[in-house]
Amino acid sequence: MKLAVLPNLTKKNAREIALSVLREGKALGIQCVMCDSLKADFIQGDFSFLPEQEALQSADFVVSIGGDGTMIHDAKLAAPLHKPVLGINAGRLGFMAGLEPQEIFLLKNLVCNNFAIDRRMLLDVKLKKDGQICYRSQCINDVALVRGEELRLLECSAFCDGQPIARYMADGMVVATPTGSTAYSLSAGGPVVDPSLECLLLTPVCAHSLFSRPMLFRPDAKLSLCAEMRDGGSVYLSCDGETEKIPEDCTLEVTKSELYADFIRMKNDTFMDRLQAKFFKRGPGLKRKRHALILELIQQYEITTQDELLAKLRENGFEVTQRPYPAISKNCGLSRRCLPAGNTGIWPARRRATNISQNSIRSSPAPSFLLIMRGTPVW
Repeated sequence: MKLAVLPNLTKKNAREIALSVLREGKALGIQCVMCDSLKADFIQGDFSFLPEQEALQSADFVVSIGGDGTMIHDAKLAAPLHKPVLGINAGRLGFMAGLEPQEIFLLKNLVCNNFAIDRRMLLDVKLKKDGQICYRSQCINDVALVRGEELRLLECSAFCDGQPIARYMADGMVVATPTGSTAYSLSAGGPVVDPSLECLLLTPVCAHSLFSRPMLFRPDAKLSLCAEMRDGGSVYLSCDGETEKIPEDCTLEVTKSELYADFIRMKNDTFMDRLQAKFFKRGPGLKRKRHALILELIQQYEITTQDELLAKLRENGFEVTQRPYPAISKNCGLSRRCLPAGNTGIWPARRRATNISQNSIRSSPAPSFLLIMRGTPVW
């Protein structure tokens, strides 16, 4: 198995994460390859280096290390080659990441084929002037027409399959995929759309209207936007964050692409779980699931430390950090008991030992405490 590792070295911990991927891959017998443009930054690593296109073509999977923007960029490179992308978060939000840095040990799931693929639709973007294509690209999140530095409204006419929709006075217009519904469109007041759906989402940005609302269109629709600024202002095109000024009298055409981006999902979480974890941080449904899992784990395994408990939670798809024990005990009703050699065991607080016979109790040669050897646990 071969991985193409693509770190965004502008992220402060991306290099360390890439080296961790290398070490974990080496232990699992996985070969890691990088683009030759990164050779100077990984002199001490045991990577193989190839030109970017060759590295992507030769790999079975692409590992993208960075923020959401990095993963979108790498996914667009991998989509024409039909290579699945595993994102490792080195940014702030990491909504599209499959793993956090502390979860790199889950790379073993690639070897075991224990993962799922989330398929995301792309958009074909064409900018036409006098019937000729002057710009062409693809996007995973969104494409937007926005005003320049001038503090004036953008006038934009929108069409679907050649039929007029409306004329907007706004700061901009966004056409998004369901994946991009949690990005710029969300900030502009658009709805959150499940990324397993296929549709086009049209969202005005700060429209000067009492009745302007986002709209959803079927996936085979062709949306056209014609924008202009009064008094000769500038109009800019932003395609997944890559921005450039467009000429006057241009028409933007947006359709569903034939290509798809495949993202690897290692953990057993749903879109709503990720939405709550990333945006709401402490969703009530996610909290209940985590508490139920904690009680199940401590009964199924002999867990003696918080680290072991948190590791089990991460293996089951819950992004958790080291937390003080009182918080866990308060939420889940757990208690700690002393064991020999200074260890600590974790049990449900209501568990008690009964029917203890005389020979079930032994005194400890270490500091004074009792060790219960046999008993019948009851709730």
